[in-house]
Amino acid sequence: METIIIDEHYKNILKKGNIFELETLDVKGDVDIRVSLSVRRSITVLGSINADESINADESINAGKSINAGKSINAGKSINAGKSINAGNGISAGNGISAGEWIKAGKSINAGNGINAGAWINAGNGISAGESINAGKSINADESINAGNGISAGNGISAGEWINAGNGISAGNGISAGEWIKAGKWIKAGKSINAGNGINAGAWINAGEWINAGNGISAGNGISAGEWIKAGEIVIRDVRSKFFVFITGKYHITILETHIKIGCEFHTREEWANFSDERLLGMDHNKKAIQWLIDNKNWILNIKPQQ
Repeated sequence: METIIIDEHYKNILKKGNIFELETLDVKGDVDIRVSLSVRRSITVLGSINADESINADESINAGKSINAGKSINAGKSINAGKSINAGNGISAGNGISAGEWIKAGKSINAGNGINAGAWINAGNGISAGESINAGKSINADESINAGNGISAGNGISAGEWINAGNGISAGNGISAGEWIKAGKWIKAGKSINAGNGINAGAWINAGEWINAGNGISAGNGISAGEWIKAGEIVIRDVRSKFFVFITGKYHITILETHIKIGCEFHTREEWANFSDERLLGMDHNKKAIQWLIDNKNWILNIKPQQ
């Protein structure tokens, strides 16, 4: 079978048994390929690139509009499209993958650097990036989502298996994973956070609605939800507790079996009980907040597991 390339005016037709002989491909219009397209260096097209099978370049693939392949899209460096990137199988780039609108792959999406889409990112298998994954709308993978840096979506983030980010995870709506959710820093969702197993953040976890984990929830700092939190165990600053009470309102209060966190202050129950009013007044410049703590410390300390 032959590979056919048509220029913008459809005047010149280049037919070659093996297009891999080309060093570079630079076309002002669209490129339509009946089978596969392979180029030693880069592909640059002002319009769209369409292939019934695969698109491959040792360096970069660039299109002013969309990139579409019935099978896979692979580049040694970057893949960039002004609009969409769509592959029946996988999408892979040694550097970054970027689309003005959406990125979709029947199998996995993998980039050595970042993955960025103006709208949504969707993969039949997993999504993996050496740096960050960002989408103006949603990020969805039937398997796992993994980023060396942060994961950010204007709407929701969903994975059939796990979600893992070296930095923060942020979603305008909900975050959901069939297994666990893990972030080196913070996890933030405008609505709910849901994981079949555990939820783990190096810093804080915050949800506008509820947080649900099949196993434990762990945060280096605080855990906060606008509605309810459900987990088999809570871990805050390496302190584990199966008993936990979260009180939201004027001040955030987290009550564990052995420790209590009020605002930024995290101490044992015994320490809180023994703090003098003078010691409490020295904790913060906000005297109103400290006075509130002095007035309410006793009933907070009385919230404890039933013996």
